[in-house]
Amino acid sequence: MQLQLASMEETQLGMEEKARYVHSDLSSNNFGLKSIKSRNYRRQIQILEARLMQMRQQSENSSLEFAEKEIAAYAEEKSTLTTMNERLREENDELRDEVMELKAMVELLKAQHTRQRGLISEPRSPVLAGPS
Repeated sequence: MQLQLASMEETQLGMEEKARYVHSDLSSNNFGLKSIKSRNYRRQIQILEARLMQMRQQSENSSLEFAEKEIAAYAEEKSTLTTMNERLREENDELRDEVMELKAMVELLKAQHTRQRGLISEPRSPVLAGPS
């Protein structure tokens, strides 16, 4: 698309140069023939300018369409990431709750273990043991 625009612009510049050349020659004696050529050149320039304008408008329209598609893709990706983020936060909260429960269980088991150990590992009192 850009190459076509550049080519059209170069052609337009060439045609304008020819038109200037023809215009400078109009003052000579061959006014009739050169006048026809200059009209043809002007007509070609106008046609090329119109094509160039169309090409530029198409280029702008296609870039706008591309931008709209990009924005839509980003919006969709954002929505997906937001949903995933919410799901992961909920899962993280659940895992934190489980960790808290496990810590509480560990503390409970530690307490039970120390009570059992305390009763078994205590030395007997000399009074209850009797004479040796």
